[in-house]
Amino acid sequence: LEGVGHQTGELRRCLRLHDLLLFGFSAVVGAGIFVTVGVAGQEAGPGLILAFFLSGVCCSMTALCYAELATRFPYAGSIYNFVA
Repeated sequence: LEGVGHQTGELRRCLRLHDLLLFGFSAVVGAGIFVTVGVAGQEAGPGLILAFFLSGVCCSMTALCYAELATRFPYAGSIYNFVA
């Protein structure tokens, strides 16, 4: 990484599709999934599978929003520039 982007201050695109998918998955799911299973199991009972399916649909909509923003602003750090 010597000399890469140090003179211009620009970021270099080095993440692959696999890295981005896992990054998005971990951002949406997080560590709370391990705590949520117990609480959701008590509340939803046998409907736990349906509850997780519906939450997966909601998470997919969030992922599509991030994908749309990434295509709208196709440069490194674009999502954070959009929020700021």
